[in-house]
Amino acid sequence: LPEDPAVQEALREQLAALTLLPDGDAASPTGARVSGSVYELAANDLGARRVAFTFEDDGCTFTLWDRDGTHRVACGLGRWAEGESLSGWRWNASRLGLPVHGDHTAAAGAWADDRTFRLRLQRVETPFHDLVTARFDRDGEELYLTLERRAGGRTVGDPGRVVLHGRRTR
Repeated sequence: LPEDPAVQEALREQLAALTLLPDGDAASPTGARVSGSVYELAANDLGARRVAFTFEDDGCTFTLWDRDGTHRVACGLGRWAEGESLSGWRWNASRLGLPVHGDHTAAAGAWADDRTFRLRLQRVETPFHDLVTARFDRDGEELYLTLERRAGGRTVGDPGRVVLHGRRTR
């Protein structure tokens, strides 16, 4: 085929616009109300006891406390933040029977609507990512937390999807 600079430029622009960032907004009024709040979770097989989301201008920290300690993930809002996964947490690849590819991750989050925050925790150089969906109800007093292990656009593992319920304690 003959070289076509106009088509090449159009393709370059299209490829530059591709992203795996979660769809949505970087801020929500709910974020300001729930930022820093701790949610006590109902008893669950994962041993997860409490969670918190702390929102700042361009990022969020997701904190999870379980029987093994405290685990934190920093994520970007409208951008990726590189870091470490929730290593040691029982919702990791080895617990789900998947190969462990390391802990290097990139995380990004967005508000899907005024009450729903989605965090994508991508395991770098693998097809695996965790999707954490936090639905804040009753003006932020209740939290429904969905944890999903995904690869290739589908839920994988056993269990591949878990829903936890929590109530704000502080």
